[in-house]
Amino acid sequence: MRELANSTATRPIGCTQATEIIATDGITLSGSLPPGCELVTMYTVGVTVRAAHPKQAAALIALLTGADRKDLRQRIGFVG
Repeated sequence: MRELANSTATRPIGCTQATEIIATDGITLSGSLPPGCELVTMYTVGVTVRAAHPKQAAALIALLTGADRKDLRQRIGFVG
């Protein structure tokens, strides 16, 4: 996306995940691909039984996944 933003082409176009497009200055998200063609990444998270700091890891997970952060996640391109 950075290269696209720096392009000197008349009407450059690119395709990647919405989060990357939204995060890149000089790029505008113009729309989503049709159902079945969209780029979807499922993120999962867990804490291993041997984690050095399991409470801190759980706190980070709660911060990133909490219902109170849903609007923020959607604003930056995450779904759900």
